[in-house]
Amino acid sequence: ADAAAGSIDKSNRVILRNAGGQRNGIVVVPGDRTQCMDCHKSLAPPFPLLPGVEPITETDPVLFDVEISGINIEGFPNNGLFTERLDGFRFVDIWSLNNNNYGIFPTLSKNGVVTRSRATGANDSGIWVETSDNIQVTHSLMEDNVNGLEISNSDDIYAAYNEIRNNTVGVAVFVLQDALFGIRPDANRFTIKRNWIHDNNR
Repeated sequence: ADAAAGSIDKSNRVILRNAGGQRNGIVVVPGDRTQCMDCHKSLAPPFPLLPGVEPITETDPVLFDVEISGINIEGFPNNGLFTERLDGFRFVDIWSLNNNNYGIFPTLSKNGVVTRSRATGANDSGIWVETSDNIQVTHSLMEDNVNGLEISNSDDIYAAYNEIRNNTVGVAVFVLQDALFGIRPDANRFTIKRNWIHDNNR
């Protein structure tokens, strides 16, 4: 795929825009997962696999201590920031703007923080924490998405001091049958408090 176009605006903020042909803005995944289209028909939900491709069974983290900060990610047809199998991450001051499926999307990860960030314009979820443990989402803005914040099949999640507005659904929390990993019976601890959730359900 073509590389995304990077630039710096007048405030010295890094801007990452889709230059055409690239599906995701930033992807941090294990090396055997980098060629996603060798496995999936589509990277849009529900991520259908190609015929003959077996679902992944290894879920333990293999990438450690990742920090991404101070960047705009704009206009990608799938995801703004997608990560998988991280242990220890900090996403700070990330602006996901008009990325079609998901804005900020950590999955199969643990011990992470998303803070002082913004996610707008997703046709699914602005921020989606999926099949993950011990994740904090704080001091962030989610607006003009279908779901502002989605948490699914995850445990020990703390979401506080966010503003979540003008979404179809403000906050969606699910423990569901997962196509790849089944039901997680331990996925039941969520703390959602001191958020300003308003003007949703439109």
